[in-house]
Amino acid sequence: MTPELRSALVEFARQVTPATLDRLADEIVHEVSGDRATAVAVGARFPDPHVRHGVVQLLAAWFTAAPGSVAVLAE
Repeated sequence: MTPELRSALVEFARQVTPATLDRLADEIVHEVSGDRATAVAVGARFPDPHVRHGVVQLLAAWFTAAPGSVAVLAE
């Protein structure tokens, strides 16, 4: 994991509740593709616009830094 990605994960975790983190893990555990469309689709499942934006940004960064490892993020 890159330092930039680690920083993005920590920052996201600081901004959301533990329940949101759990929900994000549940939402992505079965995702098979790691692309921008997946990030947007997962983000759309969160009603709060700030959380939605954060999810999309985090997933996009993750997919860029670690392609093909969506389930790893869920763990």
